[in-house]
Amino acid sequence: MRTIQFLKPCYVVAAIVFLALTLGSVVHAHQLFYVMGGVGQGMYDSSTDDSPSFVGSVDEDVTAWTVGFGVNINEYFLVEAGYVDLDELDYDGLWLGTPDQGKVETDGWEFALVGKLPINQEHNINFLGKVGVFAWDSDEKEVFGGVSEPKVSEDGEDLMFGFGIQGRVMKGLDLRLEWNRYTDVADDDIDSVLLRAIWSF
Repeated sequence: MRTIQFLKPCYVVAAIVFLALTLGSVVHAHQLFYVMGGVGQGMYDSSTDDSPSFVGSVDEDVTAWTVGFGVNINEYFLVEAGYVDLDELDYDGLWLGTPDQGKVETDGWEFALVGKLPINQEHNINFLGKVGVFAWDSDEKEVFGGVSEPKVSEDGEDLMFGFGIQGRVMKGLDLRLEWNRYTDVADDDIDSVLLRAIWSF
């Protein structure tokens, strides 16, 4: 598993926990914390596929998964942090007539403020909107003209946002269907559609 710059994400996690403990514990002490895991599909909007210089195939649909935790601030706001693996984009074709193939692997940490709008209080169904930061790491391995190129590694922190719907399955367990967009990840936008299971305690 690739390792990104871990220090900045740790600072953000500490800030999230401090905010939740100071604001949330007073007004929403019941089931303050929760953990979550999810899996679904990732969709790259690749600049390689859009380039007129490249002719070939680009596999932009991948498997995405995530694990994380969250804190209830109050009945309308949550803060969440989690690891996101966006698998790898594969391409194989010709760049200006020269054989070109490779893969781009992406993962990172997301930190988001989540707002929720109750739809059905009896079944605890809520519409969710989220916005935050994606601290990403991207590694590209390429074989160009039959020659292996040096691995290109990039990282950054960019905007992410999304929306979804969440409902209660049983006491302490919710399911959430959500769409997310991670912007400007190595000059590409990446979408994900995830089904998350959320355990509150």
